[in-house]
Amino acid sequence: HQVLIQQAHVIRIRIAMKRSVPAWNSGSIKKDQMMDGYSLGIVLGANGVQPVYVKNNFFKHFPVRNAVYPEQGERLQNTHNQALVAGYATGKKLNTVQIVNLLGDLHARMGGDDVVIQKYGNGISDAKKWSEGAKQRYYRDAASAFKIAHLR
Repeated sequence: HQVLIQQAHVIRIRIAMKRSVPAWNSGSIKKDQMMDGYSLGIVLGANGVQPVYVKNNFFKHFPVRNAVYPEQGERLQNTHNQALVAGYATGKKLNTVQIVNLLGDLHARMGGDDVVIQKYGNGISDAKKWSEGAKQRYYRDAASAFKIAHLR
């Protein structure tokens, strides 16, 4: 009986949230997934990350969980992954000068090169020697900096 009451409460909350959140057609949730995927792809492509690494570590392999629109999980997953591929392709097309400028801009927004090296590399300036976790945090943080600065 208590479980049924809790389930009914969850359903009422979802209905209330759907009324207070813009309609799915507004695309705000989809747009956010698209911007996340694209910005991550740009950073990964510009950094010369291999496609298999991108697929294994940054693709969404399962539907995106969303409490308001649980039925849209697969659509959000596909949106993120398509944007990731598009951003990756764009990042791979950048020439050396563009890559240096992009990463310089992102590092400045992340606190400067010294901060980046200390935060992710524990003082190691060669990113190839960073831990796996540090690399992934760096890519995600750089993507966030790109999204905030260039996609809003």
